[in-house]
Amino acid sequence: MILRRRKRVNDTEGFTIQFDVPAIPCNVGDSLKGFGRFDWVVLDLSDNMREALIMTEDVIRDEKPYNHRKMAIIWKFCSLRTYLNRQFIQSFHKKEQDCIAEKEMENYRNSRYGTIGGWKTKDKVFLLSFEEAERYFPYNQDRVAKHKKVSSNEPKIPCTWWLRSPGKKYRQAAVVDENGEIKHCTDVNASLGVRPALWVKLDALTKCNCELVHKEEPL
Repeated sequence: MILRRRKRVNDTEGFTIQFDVPAIPCNVGDSLKGFGRFDWVVLDLSDNMREALIMTEDVIRDEKPYNHRKMAIIWKFCSLRTYLNRQFIQSFHKKEQDCIAEKEMENYRNSRYGTIGGWKTKDKVFLLSFEEAERYFPYNQDRVAKHKKVSSNEPKIPCTWWLRSPGKKYRQAAVVDENGEIKHCTDVNASLGVRPALWVKLDALTKCNCELVHKEEPL
């Protein structure tokens, strides 16, 4: 996918050190096409520029509840987290799975209502938090995601998608609605859109059959 080139550096004793660097730089706003059969947008880069945070451009096909039962629940124990880190990740090819980095996730309380987000988790696949959705998408229109019903010839329509943060009450979770607004009063057993997010190792993507498309800059 990403072509590679070799970089040569001479050290102080005259030896030549050779290491790999990505031939095509990755930038925030770029698109990753065909990774795990989905199209993704790059939201962030690690400090060393070796990993990228990506999220699906639209919701995945199957709508899911945050939790199967309507009950007080946090991200650590919800059924959607289990689905993403078991069944969903298994849909990726082995080489693609090797590209996905496990990260420790902070699960803060809802800053608006004070509901507790729970313990830190270690996830390979996750949802954005309330704060991350605001940080990466400052404007409502940027948060709008679309969904196409299975076996339908109709065009994609805007839909509501889950965030991992708690809602106003402990039986609720935060969502982004069809207008891109963040809401806090959705019951956890509602079936809604899902936009998985994950960190990928950019060097490992060279072994995968996917394409990095750079964001077009305005003239």
